Amino acid sequence: MTTFSPFHYEPVDPTPAPGTRTAEPVAPGLGLLAELPGHWAGSGFNAIWRPSHSTQDRFLELNLTSETLDFDDQDLGSIPNRGFMQDDMAMTGIRYLQRISDANLDAGLHLEPGLWLNIPRTTAPAVGASVARMASIPHGTTIVA
Repeated sequence: MTTFSPFHYEPVDPTPAPGTRTAEPVAPGLGLLAELPGHWAGSGFNAIWRPSHSTQDRFLELNLTSETLDFDDQDLGSIPNRGFMQDDMAMTGIRYLQRISDANLDAGLHLEPGLWLNIPRTTAPAVGASVARMASIPHGTTIVA
């Protein structure tokens, strides 16, 4: 049986095609993110208004927490970001893993793998260099901030 696919699969050439423009590259390295790699630990407090399956439909949960945040020191290299209005650009970044546990019960409350990205100045929209956080929380939430 032959199936038709309108998609064409092949490697993408990392070099811009002749005549295309490319935004200024990110400065080599991680910039402000360079201070993050390593293991960070501490304590905190969590307050969440969550669903309940008892006589009330909501429950205010309060937890003293034990928290760790691990940032990789592995260089992710150049991360291409293809533009439409904005020219193509290259970002840099680091991976992280955040773990939060109830300090009294030693029970997990939150697990979050993600990336912190170094973003160069853009022209469309015109914004100075910045950083962004991309997170994935395994119960179904993703975040870009």
